[in-house]
Amino acid sequence: MSLADKTLHVCSCNATMPLDAAALARGLAVAGELPVHTQLCQKELARFADVAAGDLIVACTQEARLFGDVAEDGGKTHTIRFVNIRESAGWSAEAATAMPKINAAMKLKIAAQTTAKRGESTRVETTVAMLLAAS
Repeated sequence: MSLADKTLHVCSCNATMPLDAAALARGLAVAGELPVHTQLCQKELARFADVAAGDLIVACTQEARLFGDVAEDGGKTHTIRFVNIRESAGWSAEAATAMPKINAAMKLKIAAQTTAKRGESTRVETTVAMLLAAS
């Protein structure tokens, strides 16, 4: 499992989730800073369109259609996968301590993307990761 050949897009949903970029980067073994967007589907959408290339993982399922359309329009994306960190962790009563759960979901999504064929769903794997992280 590696992020080496993938681009990760994480958004705090207009700062409604307390995301710790440093903890997320450590948990995912990302070298350097991991940018956390605040309005990826709004004011930062043009930036997403500019860099959407290769294999993408977007930590937002609410706007999956929008991100998918933008990535497809750009024509540089190989695969795009989505992971739900908002409803399953970031907007929970335990949001302040949810980073391990978010990291587990992201790790499993990365692993699923690494092994999935183009067009295959990885939703089941993400659900399992959330259940394991919560236990």
